[in-house]
Amino acid sequence: MLIEEVIVVPATPQQLDAIHAALDRFWATVATTVSRSPDGGWRTRFATAVAEISANIIRHAYPDAREPGPMRLHLYAYPDRIEAYFSDEGVAFMSPLPVEDGPETDPLELPESGRGLAVAQACLDELGYRRTGEGTNEWRLVKRLPG
Repeated sequence: MLIEEVIVVPATPQQLDAIHAALDRFWATVATTVSRSPDGGWRTRFATAVAEISANIIRHAYPDAREPGPMRLHLYAYPDRIEAYFSDEGVAFMSPLPVEDGPETDPLELPESGRGLAVAQACLDELGYRRTGEGTNEWRLVKRLPG
């Protein structure tokens, strides 16, 4: 079973509400379709990771643009996991992904400023980034459904 939600918005802070609304629509569909719907804490961790990556795209992908380009978010539900894919045509992400803090780290207690990727990584089972040959940034966020 596959559930999909897609949103394409300008990479601006005003669009964060649209990202959250897309997540709300997605969770409503997941709750009525997936046999093991995740609880509120699980969803909060996934939503936190989505918010951190979208905020990083907004802040860093189009630094010199008068009008920021698009940010795409695809949300998918599979029987064993939830995935989010972000893409944009902004500047390449140049820093390495942070080293995993470890399973005992509570991602909701990490400092907020400057730690967005670490927070996202701590909330997820997988976080990946790649820059395509066509100049697109792609982010993959994966969280496995509980037992």
